[in-house]
Amino acid sequence: MIKVKGYMNPTVINTVDGTFAVSGSNWINVSVGTELKDIKWIKPKVKKYKPNSWKVKDYTVSFNGSFYSCTCLGYIYRHKCKHITNVSESFRPSRGRAGAGVV
Repeated sequence: MIKVKGYMNPTVINTVDGTFAVSGSNWINVSVGTELKDIKWIKPKVKKYKPNSWKVKDYTVSFNGSFYSCTCLGYIYRHKCKHITNVSESFRPSRGRAGAGVV
């Protein structure tokens, strides 16, 4: 049994350079005469990411690992709003009194 790891169903391809078991971009050199029934497909585990979200007044601010989003109309139309600013600013280290940089 030949194990092929990939996100797509594997297949067997005969080329001028040889016979290969292929799943997506994974090509494994196999012997001539290999059939699909000789291949075992190993699906990689997919990591699921649950975005962080915060409730700000009546709106929900979410962070998906790359960018923030909000359910308010300001974000829907302008892709920025005070709710996202409030949440993102809360993660910055404090700069002391009145932003003077004094700790």
